[in-house]
Amino acid sequence: MDGPTGAVFSDVEKLGTLGLGVCRPRRIAYLLKERGVQFPQSIVGYKDLLEAIIKSRNGENGGIR
Repeated sequence: MDGPTGAVFSDVEKLGTLGLGVCRPRRIAYLLKERGVQFPQSIVGYKDLLEAIIKSRNGENGGIR
């Protein structure tokens, strides 16, 4: 797998098949998506996760309410 960090880690399932894990913020974003929440899938750190949550709470990306 090659590319920007966010792109490489966006495919959580493929990483799992390769025997690789992902960081907790990335996993949280993935689980939210699996539950039908519109949430960015390029999250790779806690800062990214926090910013996405704040934007979502402010209604900027139609996600968490």
